[in-house]
Amino acid sequence: MQPLNGLRNYHTHTTRCKHATDSDEAYVQAAIENGFCALGFSDHTPLPYRDGYSSRIRMPEEQLPDYVASIRSLQDKYRGQIRIYLGLECEPLKEYIPWFRSIREEYAMDYLILGNHVSQEPEEGYFFAHSQTPDDLKRYTDMTLEGMESGLFEYVAHPEIAWSNYPHLDDACLQMSETICTRAKELGIPLEYNLQGNSYRERGRYHGIGYPHDAFWSIAAQTGNQAIIGIDAHHADMLSWTDRFVQAREHLTQMGLEVLDSLGNML
Repeated sequence: MQPLNGLRNYHTHTTRCKHATDSDEAYVQAAIENGFCALGFSDHTPLPYRDGYSSRIRMPEEQLPDYVASIRSLQDKYRGQIRIYLGLECEPLKEYIPWFRSIREEYAMDYLILGNHVSQEPEEGYFFAHSQTPDDLKRYTDMTLEGMESGLFEYVAHPEIAWSNYPHLDDACLQMSETICTRAKELGIPLEYNLQGNSYRERGRYHGIGYPHDAFWSIAAQTGNQAIIGIDAHHADMLSWTDRFVQAREHLTQMGLEVLDSLGNML
């Protein structure tokens, strides 16, 4: 019997997104070695770009069948050792919501997560991690709400990613937090506490507030949101972050948040 008391991570990338390393199987093996009982792959979704555009931060559309086949094969190979789930991390770009819905059905995806990184496609559009003004935060918030309201996504990844390089905590940050947390609570959508963000902070990657941030999570606690911890793994060795995982769960619990161990009916 497979143990049910291990850790679960639903935010895992692959080399297809062009900014991750290691094979799909290496992530599975690392997860097993580090005591995970469930691993969800949620690589950056391809987009059916117009005019032959080639993204530098997500898998090409033609690689999607290979991605699906690879994860399904690993599900079979490691059955009884670890539960493996198939998902995607998607941008809440309104024009692509129907396409996300169609590929979820076509490939019988287990879940989709909302990861709001860019204001438009192609990626020469504005990156929300570069937000500098209250207007930037408002645009990020509006798009995040549209994505949540689509009913398509299991949870919101790194909900305060727009604080990465935002210069200081101000009323616009607090308004963004209250708006996202309130709507997530109304819709019953969990928010992700992102461990890669913590790693970025330790390495001095931010030139602003950064994420995850207690100011956001304090509001989430007051609002009664559910939290889920995501490693956002772009390298297999990130699945050795078990101490960080446990510490994050303890920290959020102490703040008064309900921390989910699993998503929906996925054990």
